[in-house]
Amino acid sequence: MMKRLFQFLLFIFVLTCLFLVPLGARAGLPGDIDVAATPDMVGDGLAPVAVSANGKYLVDDQGNPFFWMGDTAWNLTHRLTREEIEAYLDDRKDKGFNVILFRLPFRDLEGEPQHTNPYGQVPFQDKDITQPNEDYFELVDFILNEMEEREMVAGLLPLW
Repeated sequence: MMKRLFQFLLFIFVLTCLFLVPLGARAGLPGDIDVAATPDMVGDGLAPVAVSANGKYLVDDQGNPFFWMGDTAWNLTHRLTREEIEAYLDDRKDKGFNVILFRLPFRDLEGEPQHTNPYGQVPFQDKDITQPNEDYFELVDFILNEMEEREMVAGLLPLW
């Protein structure tokens, strides 16, 4: 009996949260967007996604609402070849994803070996972040270019 009572109360709580939100909290949600009030981000060197002027949602570089449909591919730079990266990005684009989260160095550099990518390249020479390995970062550039061609946003974690 207690279990059913708890489930019922939880159900009522969820319904209350979903449908009885005060009207003041709904003001400025995407249905009430004033595109003229969004910042002009073109040419400002900002990412293609920014916080809206009222701070309540994300917008693209045209000021339109941006729905973040992301996938995490933390090991993208370490496990996949160029061909596999293209196939992965095509698959995610076909499924509606518009953001891919991935990281650069696989592990902390201190006390850990650097992991190589499929081409045998490590991110930094002698584990020194002031000495990036250009060959390794060409693959990162490749990924970013492929994502841009597919109109996808990179959620990049620069160091794990």
